[in-house]
Amino acid sequence: MKVSIDDISSTEKKIEVIIPNETVREKRNFIFNQFKQEASIKGFRPGKAPNHVIESKYGNNIKEEVISKLVSESFEDAVNESSLTPINRPDITPGEINIEDDFKYSAVFEILPEFELAGYTGLNLKKDKYKVEQKDVDEAIKRIRENQAQSKLIEEDRPAKEGDYVFIDYEGVLGDGSTIDDLKKDNVRFLLGENQLIPEFEENILGKKANEESNFPVSYPEDFAIKEAAGKTVNFNLKIKEIHERILSELDDDFAKDIGFEDLKDLKKKIEDDISAQYEQSANAKLKQDIIEVLEKENSIDLPDSLVKNEEHRLKHQFANDMQSQGMQMPEINDEVNTKFNEKAVSSVKSSIILNKIAQKESIEASTKEINDRVKQIADSYQVPFETVREAYEKNNMLENFESAIIEQKVIDLIIEKANIEEVLVEKDKIDNENPS
Repeated sequence: MKVSIDDISSTEKKIEVIIPNETVREKRNFIFNQFKQEASIKGFRPGKAPNHVIESKYGNNIKEEVISKLVSESFEDAVNESSLTPINRPDITPGEINIEDDFKYSAVFEILPEFELAGYTGLNLKKDKYKVEQKDVDEAIKRIRENQAQSKLIEEDRPAKEGDYVFIDYEGVLGDGSTIDDLKKDNVRFLLGENQLIPEFEENILGKKANEESNFPVSYPEDFAIKEAAGKTVNFNLKIKEIHERILSELDDDFAKDIGFEDLKDLKKKIEDDISAQYEQSANAKLKQDIIEVLEKENSIDLPDSLVKNEEHRLKHQFANDMQSQGMQMPEINDEVNTKFNEKAVSSVKSSIILNKIAQKESIEASTKEINDRVKQIADSYQVPFETVREAYEKNNMLENFESAIIEQKVIDLIIEKANIEEVLVEKDKIDNENPS
């Protein structure tokens, strides 16, 4: 077997393989005899039909089988001989089969790019540092009290005001009189004055009493998630069914005990720890992104088209699933949105290649225990046996995702360990703008 390589680009290769006619003849005779032994031809016992009859009936099938076998049995050896590792399904172009001639075929495929790693140690980085303030704790406690609040039906004949719970029925009607299913709800509870409702709804509820009705228009933008209402004016019919007073518990030790804490001091300590952990998570996420941006900037790489396209497809699929899980319809993906998906895919593929290159250089791997620990976390969260979850992930080839994530985090940890990091105190306003999670 002879193998030659043609460089289409730094990431796309074409190999041409020549298999000697002796091998071709041997393979063709073997497959021909298989067909002959297994053929069911009227008038002949199995294996006794004349060769010309077999050739006449199965010639094309035999040819296809010979080509398939020659390619499949030689391709792996050919790429190994070439020291190449395809990362996508090769595009095979076979030649003609003739037992008197050598068989030739070519295969085009992509490989990971070869590049020299830029320095990833000794990076000068800044890490955000957040200070938990008393007002942060107070705001968290306020939200907890509001979530634990009780409601009491108001018996007196008074209008709704901010801080009240209201139970309402509403329906959205288009100009032609048709209703929109997603804009028709019955007995829905809202808290007034907390931006749970769009302004038009708030305006038509505040100051009104139970059993009062109102009709008002709402104009929706072109990109509104509910397509039937996008770019249109919808007339709403709204009825206030009940008004309830919100009753907040006293902020004391009893309140803390009711929600599972020893006392109020214990509750505040837990809240402070949680906020601190959230801020630290946000700081680490931003630091990781900063590291990736530096690596992408310092390393020039030609990316395989197949990886970028696959990642772009994955991102769109994930986006569609996220929209569906939120009860929203998938918006139309125009050229501008496509460009953003492509940019994100390019960044994701590039950073992945760089981080994997560092992992190889530093001999960083994910152990079986580390992978199993990730699986156990998921099993515990869903209260499902570990073996069941692992079997499902293994069957769907998803354990590799855990392995990649573990290795990536180890590489990031290594870079951080070897970096010069300056902590920078972040103002509360900046924290709010960044919306840490």
